[in-house]
Amino acid sequence: MTKTPRRFKERSELTMDEELAVVQAQRRDDPEPKFETDEYRQARREHLEAGGFDADGGELETPLEDMTPEDHFNRIRRTK
Repeated sequence: MTKTPRRFKERSELTMDEELAVVQAQRRDDPEPKFETDEYRQARREHLEAGGFDADGGELETPLEDMTPEDHFNRIRRTK
């Protein structure tokens, strides 16, 4: 089993725009935003694609003519 990468960036890893968002949230007394690491986003994308989903969790569109009967059956079964 592969190890899941660390999800959120440390404060020292933030870009200038991300740091600005954190400072602005602190001044407004809002919860600090968290930013995901590139490694985590890549691992999540690969995991979803392996399951037949796009990066947002929606099902990948595969043309019906490119599917095997088993693929089509599995797709129907997942949507119920």
